[in-house]
Amino acid sequence: MLTYETFGSAFMQTYCTECHGGLNTLTGIQNQGLAIIDEQAAAGPDAINVSMPQGLGEPTELERQQLGEWLACGAP
Repeated sequence: MLTYETFGSAFMQTYCTECHGGLNTLTGIQNQGLAIIDEQAAAGPDAINVSMPQGLGEPTELERQQLGEWLACGAP
């Protein structure tokens, strides 16, 4: 199971927090809105969203799928 400790923290540190400092904690991520993060950066059965990140490196498709899975489970 993907959790903040096993996945979310490292993903956010690598691809998000340089520009979105509020995403540096689980509470910050949840306050931002999981659906917004999903729409901008995650991959799922219907789409691969690539709007973010901009200029910070590109997550692999697998990382985007894992992000989508983690968010779909409520970002535990």
